[in-house]
Amino acid sequence: MISRVLLLSMALWAMAGGCTLDAAASPSQAPHAGISVGYDGFVNWDFHHRMKLVGWKTTALMIQRTLDLWYPQHSRFSIVENGPPAAFEEFLHALPGEKECDISIVYLASHQSPVAEWDFTQRKYLTLKRALQETSIAPHPGRIVILDACYAAAALHQPLWQQTFAPVTLFASSAYEETPDVNFHDSRPVDFARRYPEAYAWLKKNLGWGWDGRISFLGFVWVQSFVTSKAPPANMGDWIHFLQRCQAVAADFRNNVSRTPSSEVTASINGRDAYKCAKQNPDN
Repeated sequence: MISRVLLLSMALWAMAGGCTLDAAASPSQAPHAGISVGYDGFVNWDFHHRMKLVGWKTTALMIQRTLDLWYPQHSRFSIVENGPPAAFEEFLHALPGEKECDISIVYLASHQSPVAEWDFTQRKYLTLKRALQETSIAPHPGRIVILDACYAAAALHQPLWQQTFAPVTLFASSAYEETPDVNFHDSRPVDFARRYPEAYAWLKKNLGWGWDGRISFLGFVWVQSFVTSKAPPANMGDWIHFLQRCQAVAADFRNNVSRTPSSEVTASINGRDAYKCAKQNPDN
């Protein structure tokens, strides 16, 4: 069985040094009590034969804490780290169905090849195609998958990705590029702390004194979108608009700040750009 670590709110805040919500915090942090949200993450980061993905481990925790602030009374969280391929298939099989939560958010991170093959910390390999073919996954119309990996959109080449697993996905990169991490503690090549002070302040407060400043590029995009959102998503349509915001933040960075470090973050619905599938919402 997988060792699944349930991340309870009180324990998480204790890990972060007892952080509490500031009365003057961003309006995006006002909780929403209307929907239940599940968050499950599978993160391969502790590699010994290639680059460690420490920033991606931080991103998994950061996303969990944004959800914990948005849905404090109506959420469940679980993260698996550095499991072998069999554990990944078990993780997929155990994902919640639609009766267990209104929105199911799944964060996936690992080294990935251009043919959507995952490298695991045990030096074992598994294609996403095979994982989806060999695993029974409970369907969920409100599932959002965040694939934070190099060549992420290559997953769209697998028909089962959209058909049975993830009709809505936030991809960290195109099918033809790698995706980097960023460092808020280093002013080169981009001074993220100076350019994005609200995101930096939130990260320092909610990740605690031990945070090393590193986070994946998609993690930066997520937290910047979070701190500039006016309200928590209240339904699937709102979530699509939030994913649109993430895509827009990444595009703005690449077009107006720097293409290094960055990647093409894309929100898709059934393989199509989210911008073409959801109406603009000026209030979110």
